[in-house]
Amino acid sequence: MESAFGRMFRKSKLASFNRGIKQIYATYPEAAARGEWGLKRPMPCKVTTRLATLKEIDSKEQITDFEAANQQFLLTMSWKENFPESRSPKYAATGDLMQDLASVYDMPSAYGASSFGDLENTRETEASKRGPQRNINTMTRVEWNDFLEEARSRRAEWKECLEKGQFAPEETMAFMNVTDKFDATNDGVHRSPTYHDYVPSSEELVVEGRVLNRVAAGYAVGVQGIVAYLPIPSHSMDDGFQYRDIKRFYVHSAKFDNQGRPVVVLGTKPRGTRGPTYSFGSRPTSTFSLSRSNTGKPGQTSAHRQGLVDRLKSIVEKNQELENRSLANKEAAMGSTKKPDGNADPVNDTLDLLDKTHRW
Repeated sequence: MESAFGRMFRKSKLASFNRGIKQIYATYPEAAARGEWGLKRPMPCKVTTRLATLKEIDSKEQITDFEAANQQFLLTMSWKENFPESRSPKYAATGDLMQDLASVYDMPSAYGASSFGDLENTRETEASKRGPQRNINTMTRVEWNDFLEEARSRRAEWKECLEKGQFAPEETMAFMNVTDKFDATNDGVHRSPTYHDYVPSSEELVVEGRVLNRVAAGYAVGVQGIVAYLPIPSHSMDDGFQYRDIKRFYVHSAKFDNQGRPVVVLGTKPRGTRGPTYSFGSRPTSTFSLSRSNTGKPGQTSAHRQGLVDRLKSIVEKNQELENRSLANKEAAMGSTKKPDGNADPVNDTLDLLDKTHRW
């Protein structure tokens, strides 16, 4: 008959110890003060953490090799709290996860628009012009030297692109059309990790985050210790947020790549939300703002202009009325009978300025 200790031992984490899995071991505060962790030997009493991962239960020096797991625990809890609908990665043989994301989020329909304007010539179009992407990790010595010569010859072009705002300073790899990723078939996670929960839901998740900096074709957003990706076309001019502002974002995708790293794609609106089309001008990369496209409907532009004209009319008329009152009071005080000049019409002068094409 099996003893109670045998049943408890088989169900414990110690019996399922595996060096390849960073399993977190925990203990109670009272037990941690005595060094009791349920292991082969007591842990040092000066250990302040109650969460640890084991490298070796019994090393050659006859000690328990461990390290604190507070950061890993907090990251896991943060991931479960913000992204409960996350999905595990596919097998490494299926390819790079970022390429799959690019094929989905480069479609204008993903952001409720019919086109991206100037952004239409991205990724696939640029790749067709520059040829297939090269991997610097697989280059031979001759190919590497040729690549360095090409980089030196394109130095002036790189500086010009930086001045125009076409690339960010950290987008040198995209400018040279190269990558430094290793072969996914020989490196990375080949099985689905089990450190996440999947909770099916019909509503899109909403998280709070802060825009950190510019990255390739988008922005990096910090969400409770996790760096997410915000594509440029998903930002609307109506949002009006700047750097360091905490804003609400919609989680479009939350996955793990082939190396077990989180890949989160955010948006400022739910997927499928229709909205106006925006174009992105050549502004410095330090600013986070967009400009409205000139391809809108003529009726909308005329209505917008008429609203500005009516508002300017009311402002000018009020100012003229105040000036006439002030002038009348001064003339009454000085005993003058001089009348104000009635030839000037500030409303017509303002409309003449508005009709000039170079001001629109």
